[in-house]
Amino acid sequence: MASKENLTALKTLVISMGFLLVGGTVLLAGIVWKKVSAESAEVAAGGPKCPGGTIDLKGKGMVIETTVEGQVMRVTTEKKEGITETYLIDMCQGKVITHVALETDAVMVTE
Repeated sequence: MASKENLTALKTLVISMGFLLVGGTVLLAGIVWKKVSAESAEVAAGGPKCPGGTIDLKGKGMVIETTVEGQVMRVTTEKKEGITETYLIDMCQGKVITHVALETDAVMVTE
């Protein structure tokens, strides 16, 4: 058998390695928890932070409907009877992504 002096050094080494293993596991769990909670807070706050901008839709008609999906806003306008336009707007860049115009000859009567 080995002497007591050799076993004491070995015991100290094993105990210190155990502390490092447990401490590293706790540290890793804390980092993962912080990252996950930060991402869920960003989603709850309405998406990623961005500078935004100003979109000029003057002369495009009256706004009928707006919907927001993530950082994209869809705006539907009615220019005059029979012409409806839909704009997709990137809210982070403040730019119109695409524009579609619908022209119909049907007249809707509301009472």
